Amino acid sequence: MRMNKAVLRLMIPFLLILPSCNTMEMAGSSAIGETVSDPFGDVDEIVHIPFDLRFHSNLRQVEEASDTIVEAVAKGVIGQHVNSGYNAQFGKVIPDFGYSMREAKVTKVYKGDVNVGDTLILLEGHYVWETDEGKRQLISRSALPPAKTDRTYLLFLACHDQHGGYWPAADWQSRFAVPDRAIREKAEANTVEQSDLDVYQHESWPYLIPIYREVYEKYFR
Repeated sequence: MRMNKAVLRLMIPFLLILPSCNTMEMAGSSAIGETVSDPFGDVDEIVHIPFDLRFHSNLRQVEEASDTIVEAVAKGVIGQHVNSGYNAQFGKVIPDFGYSMREAKVTKVYKGDVNVGDTLILLEGHYVWETDEGKRQLISRSALPPAKTDRTYLLFLACHDQHGGYWPAADWQSRFAVPDRAIREKAEANTVEQSDLDVYQHESWPYLIPIYREVYEKYFR
């Protein structure tokens, strides 16, 4: 499968495709397990982390990279995992990798060993970090902002048992909100723009609109 490669202001975590994501095993320096709804609304700033990322040029490639394709309703965040350590250059403890865990209830299955009604654990490429000065930062290694609770999404997912859930298979090419009437009208008129979609707007994400057109025709029309 041919892929294009670019250095962008985000990352996709390393994916190890395994046949099951039924456990929630977490390893590392810290984990927060209390159930919360959306802990991201009261952050002071968003910090976007640059990373080297591969992306796809068409929907078929995204589907082939996904071991699970579902529609699911995003529910509450159940925790986050952060690796951190002392950095001599900065003279303090700083994070170097992390993610949040969110439940999602499956409403349709297009691919994968899951069923309608199952609850999946979505792994989102961001987490909250509080600085020594008390500032709450949303550290983001993704073009996708936190999913919105109770919104229904089409999700292209890759199972990762080590992290206890499902990563987006191709970051910004992997999560699309089921369109409301206004977006459907734009899609029918072929006038959907990046600003209409649920991604951060600080970059232009390659192939987002062409793939969305394919997604709309195949899954939403």
